[in-house]
Amino acid sequence: MAILGEIRKKTWLIFVVIGVAMLAFVAGDLFGENSKIKQLFTGDPNQVGSINGESIGINEYMSQRESVQNMLQQQGQSVSENQLAQQTWSSLVSQKVLKQHAEKLGLEVSEDEFWSYVAQQFGMKSPAEAKQQINQLEQAAAADPNMMQNYKGWLQTAEQIKLEILSRKYLSYVMAGTAVTGKEADLQQTYNGSNATIDYAFVDYKTLSNKLGLKISDEDINAYTSKFPKRFEANGLVKVAYAYFPAKASAQDEQVALANIKKYLTQQIIHDEVNNVTDTIEAFGSTKNDSIYVASNSDQPFISNYFSREDLAKANLTPEILEFFKTAQVGQIGGPYKVGDTYQLYKISKSKEVKDSVNTNTVYQIANIVKRIDPSKATTDKAFKDARNFVQAVEGKSVNDFTALAKKSNFVSGVSESIERFAPGIAQELPADQTDKILAWAFDKKTQAGATNLFTSENGDYIVVHLNSRFDKGLAHPSVVRQFVEPILLQEKVTAAVNEKIATGGIDAFIKQFGGKKATAMVNFGNNNIQGVGLEPRVVGAAFGVKPNTSSKAIAGNAGVFYIVPKTQNIPTGQKGNMLLENLNRQLKGQVSQTLLPSLIQAADIKDNRDRVIN
Repeated sequence: MAILGEIRKKTWLIFVVIGVAMLAFVAGDLFGENSKIKQLFTGDPNQVGSINGESIGINEYMSQRESVQNMLQQQGQSVSENQLAQQTWSSLVSQKVLKQHAEKLGLEVSEDEFWSYVAQQFGMKSPAEAKQQINQLEQAAAADPNMMQNYKGWLQTAEQIKLEILSRKYLSYVMAGTAVTGKEADLQQTYNGSNATIDYAFVDYKTLSNKLGLKISDEDINAYTSKFPKRFEANGLVKVAYAYFPAKASAQDEQVALANIKKYLTQQIIHDEVNNVTDTIEAFGSTKNDSIYVASNSDQPFISNYFSREDLAKANLTPEILEFFKTAQVGQIGGPYKVGDTYQLYKISKSKEVKDSVNTNTVYQIANIVKRIDPSKATTDKAFKDARNFVQAVEGKSVNDFTALAKKSNFVSGVSESIERFAPGIAQELPADQTDKILAWAFDKKTQAGATNLFTSENGDYIVVHLNSRFDKGLAHPSVVRQFVEPILLQEKVTAAVNEKIATGGIDAFIKQFGGKKATAMVNFGNNNIQGVGLEPRVVGAAFGVKPNTSSKAIAGNAGVFYIVPKTQNIPTGQKGNMLLENLNRQLKGQVSQTLLPSLIQAADIKDNRDRVIN
């Protein structure tokens, strides 16, 4: 009763408690995993991305993924999850962009066009026959669930066919407006006949930047990339360091494997101590049934085909094996031979005579025992111990400490460039089967920069990965794009500084202050080449734009900063390019067909949310 009395005195406390509880309940609902408020900040969890505002849902993405996977399997290709993700995304982006631009022109695929294309591609007599067969497939799928997969495969193929027809239509419309005019051909003919003789001098950018003490800062790079945000927009990126511990068979393991395969050359008596059973394995050369012997003792199945000596000579075999097959007779054994990570024995099992149209090229059946050279437990234990000890030694250390210790210990190691979430690989020397897991870990928000983790490949190798840094989506970080942007900015900065220092001094002042020897060259406006230097379009252009016997200002060339003095300029007049017109049109149409789709994709507003939606 005393407690109730106290509660009555503090009624306001009840309302506060109830209010807080209700607020917690509402907040939990508002900010739950699929709540609208959370989606305002993090986006729709079911939207993988968008192309020019058109959403790509998770179901559409997974359907396309299945289609791409089926296509790759039919082609006999095996890819990692990340490679599959990249191909799926690229396929979706290409399809969406093409379809959107085609629809803007009012293009569509009619039913007659579709079935005519199907009939032509699948060798049917008419569109009606094609339609009839697909109707039969649909009916079969409705009656038999086992046929549904085939029908789903057809639906995916149908979408690809429609896109193919639409893209051809779109390309033909673009090509219809793509042409080189007669005047442009005349101009090109004039360019081809325009020649000039120049005196020139140049000094490479590295030498000039050192002499001028010029460097490109992160601020310089940010100022440049901010002018072109679309070009330098980046998905999330990570940089990692890695050390690789392959569980590779040692020299001792190889000797064990060699000794084991040699046992098949003689009779073996094996005693099973557990079951107290003694078994006799006859020698490979003595067995009468090679197929059963190989099936029981080899790591690869028996091949029953027959081969002529000519067939064997053309096979992809080692020189020692090829030499054996030149003279080997039935029952004769060759080997052991080391082939990759295996030891192998070959036996001429049988022979028979086969007649062809000319004479009787004897054929032989080959029995082949293959034994893998596997690492021993001691070898794999050492790889794991080295990897574990390395993890313990570098835990919490800097990337410099990580790489220094790896090099000191002679471990295979390296530091990656910036990597996207669904990149197909991290480094050439690392097993690709762990790429997906490594990048999932590196991009996980819970993984902090400086963290280290150990990964085990499917064949028992170990990879230690250190997360160096992670960059969010948006304008690319200077360290990511420096290798691309720095040369551009350095050219601009160096050329401007040289121009300021030389002022009106011209080529002689440039040579005196910065070095470089004066040389003479004949240039052609049509090919932009300076013999011994390379392609220099700005320099060659200046050869026809600067007055004769007058020094140019500093020219930002490809090889360095140039100064030139035109000595002669020959520009023919009245040129006609009739003979060039057809070839120029062919070149233009070829360039358009190759660059059209990449250009449309580059111009598109693409939002890629795979790193957030797909685990």
